[in-house]
Amino acid sequence: MNQITRCGGENIIDAIKNEICGSCESTVATLNLSEAPREVFCRLCTPWVSCSMQIPSTVAKVDIFYPNLLIQSYKKVTGIKIPRNDHDWHELLTKIFELSDKPDICSGIKEDYEYRLEVHPELRSVFQWTWDGMEWEKNKPIQELSDIALVNNIVSCINRHLSDLRKLEPILRSCRENNRSGYWAEYHNACRELRMKSYTTGPVTLPGDVVFAAIKHTKNSKESISKELIVQLFYDCLKSGGSYTPQEALNSILIPKRLLSSVPVSVLPTSPVVFKILSRLLYGDYGKEAQYLLLGAFMHWDGIYNSSDNFYLRDPVIWKKSFQLLRGISKSLGRNSFMVTSEGFEVRGEKGVTYSVKAVNRESSSVPWYVTRGEDGPHVCIEILSQFADMPLGDQLSSLVMSLKNDNSLKHKIETLY
Repeated sequence: MNQITRCGGENIIDAIKNEICGSCESTVATLNLSEAPREVFCRLCTPWVSCSMQIPSTVAKVDIFYPNLLIQSYKKVTGIKIPRNDHDWHELLTKIFELSDKPDICSGIKEDYEYRLEVHPELRSVFQWTWDGMEWEKNKPIQELSDIALVNNIVSCINRHLSDLRKLEPILRSCRENNRSGYWAEYHNACRELRMKSYTTGPVTLPGDVVFAAIKHTKNSKESISKELIVQLFYDCLKSGGSYTPQEALNSILIPKRLLSSVPVSVLPTSPVVFKILSRLLYGDYGKEAQYLLLGAFMHWDGIYNSSDNFYLRDPVIWKKSFQLLRGISKSLGRNSFMVTSEGFEVRGEKGVTYSVKAVNRESSSVPWYVTRGEDGPHVCIEILSQFADMPLGDQLSSLVMSLKNDNSLKHKIETLY
């Protein structure tokens, strides 16, 4: 009998090699035509692994040039929750700088936190008040003012600007009711005059355009900054002795605010120091390791990239066991009820209907599969309940297989089965 040979005259049987699936660790017979190392997957795992290899090209509007570092960073910050208050932001940054071996920056964050919440409790209580009816001292140098008096002066300047804005409301109503260019021109001119105005209380002077911009950013929904932050921003600026302007102070938080607008954060920091550190982190000023740790935390909060159904971000042991479960179920059902395909698998239900399950890229779908009756039949809508969304992908697929197999029992729960 003639032996089958490959190019070069070598017996092709000698080129067949048993390898281990990089997903479920089952044995895979491969044709070893190359000496280069490679990762091998079995037919069952291949379509699901292929569709779960997503790493974002950008996170929080930052381009990703080191995907492997991002994967490592994502795993290191697992368990860090979305910040709900200043304490949570403090904990997040401390964790990032500890992991990136920058304890000196951790000390600065701690000092800022203690300064605002412990050293000056009277200042903290002021930030919790409303902005109306606050007392202020006149004609005292900033150096001699107490913290409480300086804050009162700042709040007074802001309140006077708000009072001027309220005087424009009748003009704005006329613009909306009449919708004539002349009315709008009057309103825009009045706004321009306010922005050119300066507000002075005692030794504190704030430019109208800066106050106008700051107030504007407290009125947005998710991306709004707190009134407390505005007061603290101007407070730090005045205490700096003129080393930077109020406009520069405002710009220092608007840049990271814009970057954070794409992150699911509902509570922004109230400390200008924390905002400045966040801005430098996002721009990579503290190094790529610290930057990618923060971006890794953002990926956790976003929810699109989940370690349960992303091959790169997976826990290898949990992933392996989940696909071993799927393999075990497929063997128990037998070839008459379960068939592996190039795009996923097919399941024959109790009613004799064959369902086609195809792997789907998670960046384009809320679920990792697309189910139809037959190869090109009508779509069967089966989604994952939120409480099971963190189950490993293999476990989810196993549940799907058993649901389709028991289609006769579930026909009243899944309307699109028939």
